[in-house]
Amino acid sequence: MENQEKISNILKELRKYRVDVKNFGAETNRVEIEAENVSVSEPNWFVSEQGKGKVLQGSDMKSLIKIKAINDGNLRISFRSQDKRFNDEHYPRWIDYKSIKINEKELLTMPVATWHDKPYHYEMPVKDGQEVALEIEQEHHRYTKDELKDILEKLYPQFGQMKEFMEYYEKNIGFKNVLPTLRVNITDIYNSYNKTNNIFINTFKKHYNVEFSKTPDFLFYSCFGIEHLKYKNCVKIFFTGENVLPNFNECDYATGFDYIDFGGRYFHKTGVLPNKTICNRSEVDESYFNRKFCNFIYFNTTSGEGALLRQEFCKKLMEYKHVDCPGKVLNNMTAEDLEPRRGDWAKSKREFLKKYKFTIAFENSRSNGYTTEKLVQPLQSFSIPIYWGNPLVTKDFNPKAFINCNDYDNDLDAVIERVKELDNDPDKYLAMLRENPMQPDFDFDQNKKFEQWLINIIEKGNKPFNDDPHSIGTVAKLGEELKKAETKIKELS
Repeated sequence: MENQEKISNILKELRKYRVDVKNFGAETNRVEIEAENVSVSEPNWFVSEQGKGKVLQGSDMKSLIKIKAINDGNLRISFRSQDKRFNDEHYPRWIDYKSIKINEKELLTMPVATWHDKPYHYEMPVKDGQEVALEIEQEHHRYTKDELKDILEKLYPQFGQMKEFMEYYEKNIGFKNVLPTLRVNITDIYNSYNKTNNIFINTFKKHYNVEFSKTPDFLFYSCFGIEHLKYKNCVKIFFTGENVLPNFNECDYATGFDYIDFGGRYFHKTGVLPNKTICNRSEVDESYFNRKFCNFIYFNTTSGEGALLRQEFCKKLMEYKHVDCPGKVLNNMTAEDLEPRRGDWAKSKREFLKKYKFTIAFENSRSNGYTTEKLVQPLQSFSIPIYWGNPLVTKDFNPKAFINCNDYDNDLDAVIERVKELDNDPDKYLAMLRENPMQPDFDFDQNKKFEQWLINIIEKGNKPFNDDPHSIGTVAKLGEELKKAETKIKELS
């Protein structure tokens, strides 16, 4: 019985989490907290001219916390582990958050591991008196045997002999295997790209100890520079969200929009992969026909054929009815509910599109396989896209679910006549809106196959196909040898 109590107490210590909550704004800003089995404190260090914060600590696997904002402000919530120290230094004792929900909306796409110095943050604007329901669920962090032994000896020496607990942990939770090290780097990508949180790194972390290195074994690069040319003796994988073809003279593997078969060295990936909920059109009723007419949201004025063509189309369509244009291009309105491009832009855009019967959805350029969020977002928002772009778009998307300019040989006047027809016929409009946007054989599991494709590349090891694909170096060396031979012959003669 004593051993069971000891094991229970150690488990409780290991799962003690901490959540810091502060309503930033004026000096009088604060929050009120309501929760069971959660201690709440208001430390001096969390008080400033921007308000008073509170620190919440608990150990339950699931916790429901109600937060009430006092005054308008910006609510910031930080999830981490309890502050534990060894020799006055913060020591990494991990808390794995399996689920974090705000007002029943899940924030996580996968569990997130945190400790005191590596928290997970969430922010949201709040109004005075607004209540926020926070639900958190944790799972036991899996340590290696040596890591757990180290933590118990340094942080919890009061429990004494740990043999029984180590046996319990191995049997019921399981030790984490020591993962092999994977040296990678990412380059030639736009500045806002998160190099540590993306499909590549998140995939590899499941199987490897990922280490960023200036001399990587695997280099991932995109189309926004030429730094990749400086890297030698590594496998190079090209990836892009732009309408750019890979150059297999420079890369070993590539992934992109195009439909390419290159002996397993290329992976075609749908640009914005929708989830299966896009197929559910059951919420469509007659009220969807009575929404605003059409919207046009763009910030790019000149880059690409489509950028110019969509402006021409929008102007032509406005000869029939007004089109709302909240973006920089053809701007004629202000939409305060649209988040900044670096905020929660995608979500706010989808909510905005849902107010409209039609969305002008022209790609920047037109190429086989190049389909982006410009088509997917209106379909997710129950707004019929007027689409210009990928000639092969119907390989993935149901042609009955949107207006495809390709069907009209890109004759803008003919497309507008089709828009008018649907705009004035509720039966035809609602029939199109109720169509499943995806083809029956659309592969919603692309990401799983893509992850396996990546792992297969890594498992082959650092073996580039050819460090000198054009044989330029070989030819140069041969030329030098010929010159030496000619000089030698002249000397002998």
